[in-house]
Amino acid sequence: PSLVTERSVPTAHPIVHPLLGRDVRVGVLGAGVFGGFHAAKFAGMENARFVGVMDTRREAAEALLDKVGQGEAFDGFDAIADACDAVVIATPAVTHAQLARRALAAGLHVLVEKPLALDGGVARELAAQALDN
Repeated sequence: PSLVTERSVPTAHPIVHPLLGRDVRVGVLGAGVFGGFHAAKFAGMENARFVGVMDTRREAAEALLDKVGQGEAFDGFDAIADACDAVVIATPAVTHAQLARRALAAGLHVLVEKPLALDGGVARELAAQALDN
């Protein structure tokens, strides 16, 4: 798995998974403004399959899916993690580190909206976890 921050993503980055030989299945955690941006981008990509969004506010997740025209509203982290190869974490900043830690432990590739964590030491621990996976 890899840990990617918003600034580290090249503009023309191929996302076909080299080991899977198929499109990367991507889910979004968070149905707010930034989650909506990511969902729309992945829903429109040729080599990605947007699987859906998880948000604690189910109605917000469903409204986002209506807007992008595809995907599923997931009720919890484990459900979306099981359906994805990668997740985008676009939740309130206080939840970024906890969700990134869980996603990496689940073997997912992770893109985290900034900040990665609220503490530099925690951010370094997440980077180390990504390298160890």
